[in-house]
Amino acid sequence: MTMHNTKYLVKRNASCYNHVKMLGAKIYEFHKDKKCYVKIGGDYNDILHRFMNENMVRKFVLKFPQDNNMALFEESWAKKDYETAFRAMHTLKGVSVNLGFTALYNVSSALTEKLRSQEYDNLDGLIADVKKQYDIVIEAIAALD
Repeated sequence: MTMHNTKYLVKRNASCYNHVKMLGAKIYEFHKDKKCYVKIGGDYNDILHRFMNENMVRKFVLKFPQDNNMALFEESWAKKDYETAFRAMHTLKGVSVNLGFTALYNVSSALTEKLRSQEYDNLDGLIADVKKQYDIVIEAIAALD
């Protein structure tokens, strides 16, 4: 074997090693992302099918904690500003369904419908359910980093 062939094989093996290493990292990220969706009661395969790209799913999921609609809802609800509370919860519901956060979507949808029909009494349990699911999502996303 000539020196040229040896250099070629070393270079080729290093390239293959880097490719396998990168593929392993992608598989690890995929399993982390899927585990996150299981924890939050979501459907990773559905969202992956809609986004068609794992990187896009991850990009938007990691942006979710920056969304201020839960805080806006809580602030508006405390002030009895029901119109703003409705709008914030409606937006949270939409973001949740678009990101495949099924459990959060279900409870935020139920609360949105109560607010839409101006039923403002006896919502403490439903609000607590939304907050609980929201916290589960935030905690699961924090574990991705």
